[in-house]
Amino acid sequence: MYTQTLVERSIQDGQHVVDALAKAGLNPRAAFWYFNPELETWRLMVMLPLMDTGNHQDAYKQVEQTRMTMQPQVAMSLNDIVLQSRHSPLVAAVRQSVSSLPASARVGFHYIGKTVSNQFIGDVYIYRV
Repeated sequence: MYTQTLVERSIQDGQHVVDALAKAGLNPRAAFWYFNPELETWRLMVMLPLMDTGNHQDAYKQVEQTRMTMQPQVAMSLNDIVLQSRHSPLVAAVRQSVSSLPASARVGFHYIGKTVSNQFIGDVYIYRV
């Protein structure tokens, strides 16, 4: 299967978004790029405590407000970001896959190679788990 390459600009923009969310007090607990094989595209997955409140619309609104006020601006749109709750099977699978690695080795590209809830997890680029 072909995997679209995650370019350096996206990696840098993702880090800027995660840092901005943390600075805005949204407390991202996990953040990583995930290649979705069904859509054949990369998405920035971010686990936020705000998603556990059930008010997903407000969570996305706060992320968008943060993204729009970032300096410098990032090339990604809100459509490139998928928010996760602490109950996310995807986040749990990524955490489990890298849990045996030293903390310094958990950041960067990883091949997970697991199927979770009928969704194959292949390539990820991890900022924090």
